[in-house]
Amino acid sequence: MPQPAFRFQPLLNLREQRRDTIRGALAELNRRMAEVDAQRMALIEEQVNQQDELRAFSTSAVYPVERAAARRYHLGQLSRQMATLDQQRQQLADSTQKVLELLVSADQDVKVLEKLSEKQAEELRRKLLNREERERDDIWLANHIQEFRR
Repeated sequence: MPQPAFRFQPLLNLREQRRDTIRGALAELNRRMAEVDAQRMALIEEQVNQQDELRAFSTSAVYPVERAAARRYHLGQLSRQMATLDQQRQQLADSTQKVLELLVSADQDVKVLEKLSEKQAEELRRKLLNREERERDDIWLANHIQEFRR
């Protein structure tokens, strides 16, 4: 006997789609976070290079004032860019936390309906087993009714 469809299947499909959409948003946030982290690491490396050049200027016999001023200015620009990246990263972290909370909720919604589907399928199996058992009992009784009439 074919198993009847889960009566809340459209709702389950909708909730699974919502969960998958939220997972996609989380993946996008993680990708953007990785980009910001990569940019931040590049800025740190550039800052280190600029600071090394400044140190090299101070040990040379002739101190290049204009080049040192340009390096300091560039370090200031890098610091501002770093602050901007840190702010972006914090915003992404906040968004990621909210999306994770949404994902947990969406996953719970899906699991509730999946459990309900499993429970409905188990109940149907139990009913089928009971029906088959009654049919076997009826067949046995029909075959042995003559013995009981004696």
